Amino acid sequence: MNNDVLLKGNEIEIASDLVPYIYGAISDSIAKKYKISKTELATALLAISFSEGSRNSKKGAIVFQSPLVLKGNNPFGIKGKGIKTKTFEYINGQKVLINSSFRRFESISESIWFISTFIGSSERYKNARKAITGEAFLIELQKAGYATSPDWFNKFTIPMFRKIIKVNDHRITSIYWYRRNQ
Repeated sequence: MNNDVLLKGNEIEIASDLVPYIYGAISDSIAKKYKISKTELATALLAISFSEGSRNSKKGAIVFQSPLVLKGNNPFGIKGKGIKTKTFEYINGQKVLINSSFRRFESISESIWFISTFIGSSERYKNARKAITGEAFLIELQKAGYATSPDWFNKFTIPMFRKIIKVNDHRITSIYWYRRNQ
């Protein structure tokens, strides 16, 4: 397994530190397919990965302790051949435990590239690409069926996105204030 990131600290600090990492893994040609900024796209993808990690980890822990990441560098819960496990899905409005298979990636960078490229080129997610804010992007992903849980984005992903953005905005403002007053 080739995990690209060693994590320490609390969840929000980690998330804020990872935004540039994810930003760097998204190609400029893919980023141009989205109306939101590359930073908001990176933050939204990070919020998805943290929500997915919390949901799929027995400890409800940080994303990179999720079995999907530890076994297959898959922080986004992307289905495909690779890791067989039980997972909850919503079918006809009912939460059901099913056997499923999740894709295995060589690295986390590869999974970031894959998800940004997949959403950036799939007809299913065209409205998400047209969104002008990170939150609107996440809402459009939910509408397009990214997650089967009817409230997954509202309960987990959007609150995580807001926390990450708030910390990053604070850090950017602090850096600006410091440079301005030197």
